[in-house]
Amino acid sequence: MSTINATNIVADALVGNTSANAITVRGEGSATTSLQQGLCKAFSTADTSSSNTVVSSHNTASITDINTGVIDTNFTSAMSNGDYHEQAIADASLGDYTIGNTTDVHSTASKSRSYNVRRDNGALLDEPKAGVSIFGDLA
Repeated sequence: MSTINATNIVADALVGNTSANAITVRGEGSATTSLQQGLCKAFSTADTSSSNTVVSSHNTASITDINTGVIDTNFTSAMSNGDYHEQAIADASLGDYTIGNTTDVHSTASKSRSYNVRRDNGALLDEPKAGVSIFGDLA
């Protein structure tokens, strides 16, 4: 194995030499992690209070307003299986502290993920800023 020391590396693509998932990054101490596993595979921030529009996104084709406080995020590229992690969050701009909860069951064939936004008292509501982040393996 060769060692290359550089200040800046300019490239259009990083490709693992032995497999697609072979690029590792050294973290704190001597620990390493897979670069691909550590990347967010999809995210979206949406205004669900009136316009139901995507404000910012990656690998998100669109959102669908299912009902008050319930949003479907439709991925551009599907996840490879149901073993992925998602985290939903919402802005607390409408008063009481607001949290995001995911709903439904992951599906290996699914290209979407539903989540809901609730007040502390459990009532569903639409928010000006609600979002979800997805981590896992793309198909």
